[in-house]
Amino acid sequence: MQALAGVASPQNRIKAVRPNNDYTAQGVSVLPELIVIQGPEAEQGRDAIGQTYQFDVHVKIWVPHAPPPTPRADYQHEELAAAVIQALEDPKLLAGLGTLVIGAEEQSFLRSGLSKIKGPFIRVRIQYSRRRGDPYTAYTPDANAQITGDTAPAPRPATESLEVY
Repeated sequence: MQALAGVASPQNRIKAVRPNNDYTAQGVSVLPELIVIQGPEAEQGRDAIGQTYQFDVHVKIWVPHAPPPTPRADYQHEELAAAVIQALEDPKLLAGLGTLVIGAEEQSFLRSGLSKIKGPFIRVRIQYSRRRGDPYTAYTPDANAQITGDTAPAPRPATESLEVY
């Protein structure tokens, strides 16, 4: 949200950048708004240290429409979408705490079953890893352990042997 606060300018007249949990959210003013919708987290893998999660962030560009006889020639969604994409893909944004798995992509609508939810939307997918028991500490997971599912510690040679007769 902080990265998107810098998108507002006198040219695009954005009134607000606000969070919401509903893809069908509408603006609350007569000026354009950016509505940020964070999706649920999905676990992607785990190892002996912690888990890796991914989640989607959608930014809905809500622009009020004038009555049909007077189109709004002074406002272009392409410029605003480009500014949002630039803000979301800024390398300094995540500061090493996570990575962009899917870069920003513009979608004119989202599909929900058979219906379409009007946009436009900008979507990014973020992945991060956190230590088990400490949700505030990120780490770089062992990719091999997560791919193979081997979360056990490395085997140690036995110093004693047990013989059963």
